[in-house]
Amino acid sequence: SIGRCEEPEQLLASSDASLFRALRQLLQLLRGHSDPMGGPCLVDGESREELDNFLECKFEYNGQTYTSAEHAFQAAKFTDKKYCEKIRLAKSGGDAWSLGNTREIPLRGDWELIKVKVMYEANLAKFQQNAALRDALVSTRGPIKAFGFAYWAKWNAILLERIREELRPEGERDAKVLAARVAA
Repeated sequence: SIGRCEEPEQLLASSDASLFRALRQLLQLLRGHSDPMGGPCLVDGESREELDNFLECKFEYNGQTYTSAEHAFQAAKFTDKKYCEKIRLAKSGGDAWSLGNTREIPLRGDWELIKVKVMYEANLAKFQQNAALRDALVSTRGPIKAFGFAYWAKWNAILLERIREELRPEGERDAKVLAARVAA
């Protein structure tokens, strides 16, 4: 991350994915956490990289293996199977985001109706299938503050709080929080 880079050369020598994350973090700092692509969320006074939709991790969703929740979300926007595969195989979440925001390929007709559900399902799969990420999410207690465009900052926080409660052991769930997040 950018906090660990002592010299600019270290940043430039990092992998593309690391560079992308570092540049996003720098943009967040410079913009007061208004980066349109979100980034790590704040919870319990800490920035949690595990809650970032762009975080590299493998999981299965709709019969395919994805390397970030962002890859799965962006690929779900389209019905063109070849284009979906191009997004799924994108080098980074940032590349998937760029490919998913083209308007040269038509979006699926119901996208606006299902996009929040898709983000929920992709993140649920991510956390269900990655024990370390699940443990990091479930170990948090307070409200989750997500960043980015206002629409997604709101929904990512709601969805992550819902998933957190759903993944807790039944006796540890906050039923009121869960009910409110499901109803949102």
